[in-house]
Amino acid sequence: MDFISDYNTYEVQDAYVEDTEQGTNGINMDFLSNYKSLSMKKFLSTSNNKDLKQAVEDYRRDLDKESINKKIDELISRKLNVEVKLKDTHVQVSNEEQHTLKEKVDLFVKIIDASESLSNFNENSLLFNAMIDRGESHTFEHYFKFNNNIDALLDYSEYNKISNKFIEIESKKTHIEEMNNFITMYTKMNDTCMDSVEKMKPLNELSSALKEYETKSVKKEDLNQFNDGIHAIEKEKLELKVLKHLQKLFTLNLLEHNILYNETHISDEFLKIIDKLIKIKQRCIQLGQNCNKLLNKIELDLNFGLNKIFNHLINLLTKSNELVLIKDNFHVKLQYLYENDLSLYQKFINKFTDIEYKKCVQDFLNQFDISNQNMIVLSNNSSRYLGDVLAHVHSIILNEYEFIKQLVNDEDLIILNNVFNKFANMIKIRLEQVIKFENDSIQLIEYIQILSFYKMIFLDKTELSNDNLLIKLLDNLLVYCNDSTIYNVETYLNNDLQYKTCELANINLQPPNWLYEYLNKLVSILSNFDDYKVLDIFDMNFYKKFDKILIAQPLVEELNSQFDRTYPSKLLNKDLNLRISSLILRCNCLDLINSRLLLPFSFTYFIDDSSSRTVFKTLNEELDKCLSSLEEITLKILFKDLQIYDYYNLLNMIFPISQVKSELDYQMYFAIKENPIINLDLIEKNVKENFEEQLPLLMTNLETKLLLNLLNSPLIINELLNNSFKKFFKFYKTFHNILKLIFVDQTERLDEIFKYTDDEVYTILGLENYMDDDIYIEKEEE
Repeated sequence: MDFISDYNTYEVQDAYVEDTEQGTNGINMDFLSNYKSLSMKKFLSTSNNKDLKQAVEDYRRDLDKESINKKIDELISRKLNVEVKLKDTHVQVSNEEQHTLKEKVDLFVKIIDASESLSNFNENSLLFNAMIDRGESHTFEHYFKFNNNIDALLDYSEYNKISNKFIEIESKKTHIEEMNNFITMYTKMNDTCMDSVEKMKPLNELSSALKEYETKSVKKEDLNQFNDGIHAIEKEKLELKVLKHLQKLFTLNLLEHNILYNETHISDEFLKIIDKLIKIKQRCIQLGQNCNKLLNKIELDLNFGLNKIFNHLINLLTKSNELVLIKDNFHVKLQYLYENDLSLYQKFINKFTDIEYKKCVQDFLNQFDISNQNMIVLSNNSSRYLGDVLAHVHSIILNEYEFIKQLVNDEDLIILNNVFNKFANMIKIRLEQVIKFENDSIQLIEYIQILSFYKMIFLDKTELSNDNLLIKLLDNLLVYCNDSTIYNVETYLNNDLQYKTCELANINLQPPNWLYEYLNKLVSILSNFDDYKVLDIFDMNFYKKFDKILIAQPLVEELNSQFDRTYPSKLLNKDLNLRISSLILRCNCLDLINSRLLLPFSFTYFIDDSSSRTVFKTLNEELDKCLSSLEEITLKILFKDLQIYDYYNLLNMIFPISQVKSELDYQMYFAIKENPIINLDLIEKNVKENFEEQLPLLMTNLETKLLLNLLNSPLIINELLNNSFKKFFKFYKTFHNILKLIFVDQTERLDEIFKYTDDEVYTILGLENYMDDDIYIEKEEE
């Protein structure tokens, strides 16, 4: 690269340039014109040459002056060419040291030009430092006076000096070129004159004059001085070239500086300048303390540029539409803030959030403006109002999401979350004015469905995070609705029904009124859980809390407590009729709970795949326990009426009759023959007559003694009697066959005692299936 031609690509401040003065020892650069004047005088004073005289006369007559001048110059040139001889050493700039220096400097310049990456630049700059520090290289150090102090590049006074020096160099270069032209012309004139010296005697005098002029004006010392000047100029040009490249790597030129500080629009050129400043900053950081001053200056420029981008982006947000923002590469400019100044980037995010928040608030409030045709009105349908508010919030979120997504990267969607973190409080006011004043649990469940639906929509469709205040608001409202649903029902049970003060005992043994009313309330609430989508909305904690507070406590714990108070256990143990009444009342209550609550919602509200809820099982166990107690009493009454209760107990003591599966099991009872009550006479006295008389009346007697007519459920009555009769039939059949095994010779007598056959007993008892597992006994193979 030519240094002089490349200089104009670098801007330096204007500097005062002193005029170059020529001393008495300097070269007379007007030599040619003076020489022509001298020659003309010599020629005009001579008349020995006819051609010249004619030429002079033609000249005086103004005939073809240009041609005559040309001829005279040629003659003079030939003359000077003969008489002036210059040595090559006076013209050549021969310096081995300069060649070595030039190679080193060119190498460093190439290193700088090629160092696009910061690491290479640092490595090569270390190489340059090592070159400078070499001990004996005084010449090299002399010509690089900045001594690796890159901060000197900021000192524009140094550049003024360099600029002045450059102008001096250029001036000297001009002088050298004129001198070279003079030497060339002088040589040519000498050659021309020597060719005609013998023919032109007047030129002898001219030759003497030229020698005298050479002696006075063209001295060898002057030529040597010019040679030394050339040497110095070449070295200074190398120094300036290095400084130029360093300036290019570490500073902005005047045009770039003007664009950075004075251009209002953030153009692509402006962003390129920011990129350049970032690279310069990286280079300065890599070079260390030598660049502290330069680094401070670059940081000031970079901060100014980033703040300019910040203000530009804010101005775009407030005064431009979405299309303009996209065309203006909004996200690209925002990335400059993110990558280079996190505090400024965060400041922009906060400002962006404020701007978008105000837009959202205005849009939200417009929907409640009476002048708006689509305004949201708080009507009697509170669920619709709640849904309308959240639907409008959803539309605002979507609009903001689409708007912000066009401007920032996906990871910068924090702006969206920040906007709705601030916006959540205003939405909270609108939602709570409906929810916090609702006392109807059914209505609250509808609110829960609406809130859960929009929470899902906000999370899945709008990129709001789980910790966003709007999402937390919906979570808090859901918790409040869940708790209020339970609390309102509990309040209704305690305050309105006052069930804890009610008396259970009544003549008809019917459930108390509070139980009917409370179950109606529960049924109306649980009817809302008939859809699996609704079931999935509520978490397990809600179900467990609902089960415990609204089902287990009143319908199991408190109901049992009221039974214990109404029918104390010490009285029940003494009075069988009182115990029967207690069981009938309990059975009616549990059956009411089962028919109204458990059966209708066994596959909706009470479904529990994880088996972590126990209330459904507990209520069923309570009913089974009550039926078992009634069955036990029924069997006891039945066997006592038939005078066989002692025999029934005896057989069960040895082996439970219900577990007899085949005739082989009869062998286990063979030992009862030793018991005093196993006597045919006694058996005949106790059994035969009672069986014949009481067995056909068994159903009627049980209904009277057990108060079966007070049981509300025919299914329970039928199950109770059927289970009792099956057990009686199995005992009857087992007892008869065991006696046959013991009294082998008394078979006919035993048949007389057990007058009814198995089939007849089965028919009298009204049993339907003789092969039922619980009464079937496999016969022994013969």
